[in-house]
Amino acid sequence: MLKRLLQLKASEILLMAAAAAAVGVGVAGAARAITSIGTDISTDGALTVNGDVSMNDDGADALLIGQNGATPDTVQIAGNVSLADSQWSVSAAGAASLASLIIGNGAGLSKHLSVAQTNATSSSISAASCGNYATVTVTGAAVGDTVVASPSPATNGIEDVNLAWNAYVSAADTVVIRACNPQALTAIDTDNTQTWRLDVWQH
Repeated sequence: MLKRLLQLKASEILLMAAAAAAVGVGVAGAARAITSIGTDISTDGALTVNGDVSMNDDGADALLIGQNGATPDTVQIAGNVSLADSQWSVSAAGAASLASLIIGNGAGLSKHLSVAQTNATSSSISAASCGNYATVTVTGAAVGDTVVASPSPATNGIEDVNLAWNAYVSAADTVVIRACNPQALTAIDTDNTQTWRLDVWQH
C-alpha cells in the first residue's frame, strides 16, 4: 500500500483528496467540490456530490453516462445547470426532461406542445374580411401561449388561395386558426383535406 501511494502522480493525489472530501470521507462539516484535472472519474455504484463538479481542462470536456444493463441510466439534477465553457455540448440519445429551458439569458420555456390535425374542417372566409378558419384541440394549451400553425401542402389548400392566417389560444385546450381574405368581391373556401401542425410554447 505504501509503495502504491509513493507511485501516485500529483494529479491523482489531488483527485483522491477532492473525491474523498466531496463524499464526506475523513471530512467534518460541509461537503467539498470535485475538481478533475485531466483524470477520469469512474464508479460502478452510486456517486452523490453535494458540492460542485468542475471539469476545466484546456480540451473538450465530457460527462459520459452509458447504459450497460437493461435499465436506462438517469441523471437527476435538483438545482441549476450552467455550461459557461464554449467547448461544452450536450447530447442525449433518449429523452431529456427540463422544468424550464433558458437560452442565451432569454425568457424561460416551460413547455412545448405539438399536435398534427388531419383533415381540419375549414370555414369559408367572406370577401374583404377575416374570420375563424379552423379550430383544433391542443390539450394543455392556455390563453396567452405562443402558437405557430403550419399547413402541409394540399390540393386547394390554404397555401394555394389568397388567404393569410395566424393562430392563437382562444380558450383552454383550444387553438383557433384565423384567416383573412383581401379580395373585395369573392369569398374563399378550401377543401377539408389539409393537415395542420400546431406548435404551442409556454413561458
